[in-house]
Amino acid sequence: MYLTAGMEMTGWVSFMVTRLVYTEVDESADHRRELFRVKRFLTTEARSISRMRARTSANQTAYANKPGRSLLRSIQEMKNDILELRNKVDNQEYGTKALTEELVILRPLKDTAVDIRRRFFATYRRREHGMEDEDPPTINSGNLRAHAGDVCLDICLFKNHLIECDVTFSTLYGLSWLEAEPLLGYKQLVCAMNARATAITNSRLWWNPEQEVAFRALVLWIGNATADELEKFKEDIDKDTYPQRLFESMDCVP
Repeated sequence: MYLTAGMEMTGWVSFMVTRLVYTEVDESADHRRELFRVKRFLTTEARSISRMRARTSANQTAYANKPGRSLLRSIQEMKNDILELRNKVDNQEYGTKALTEELVILRPLKDTAVDIRRRFFATYRRREHGMEDEDPPTINSGNLRAHAGDVCLDICLFKNHLIECDVTFSTLYGLSWLEAEPLLGYKQLVCAMNARATAITNSRLWWNPEQEVAFRALVLWIGNATADELEKFKEDIDKDTYPQRLFESMDCVP
């Protein structure tokens, strides 16, 4: 237990402030006995109170019964500790937030990166040691990842400013990435945009005018359809509908 007191002088008036910082006694079922012990300890400790040097504001002096345990100094040390802990927590929260944001951005790249690197090793094995059973699908998957359209991944990259060439995106997918993003919930549109981009970038493929007309008509239909029509189209409930026929005419497989 330790006791502190402060003296403040203002003009001709003085104020004495006494604060009990901490007092501990053995617990007793008789609360009067506990109170007696507290008073006895307070009386004993008060005899040892002396003036202390402490960081105080003007016209204030700190008193304490044990050296270095003045209330003002204790509070200041506690405030410093709290501030230090707060800074550590803030730094940790900032670091965690940054890592989380980076994880969200990079997670869609995982499968693409892994497939492309697997293709690299499988291609070497094919040349040096002969084709292994798993190599053909590995190489094909890596080729597809590297050379085919992937509107979902590319929108993620554009949205997070990892790629910035909006004109090229629109040329490949037929829409800006901002226009394409709301359509990602429709697997038919995702398939059509991917097929369009793949065909345009591959000289051995061809995106013909009929496919383009059907693609534009399907995008227009989605913009004008009712909520019920969109839900049926999204769930692929009815095969024989106008939007489904448009999609099938583009010769795309979702």
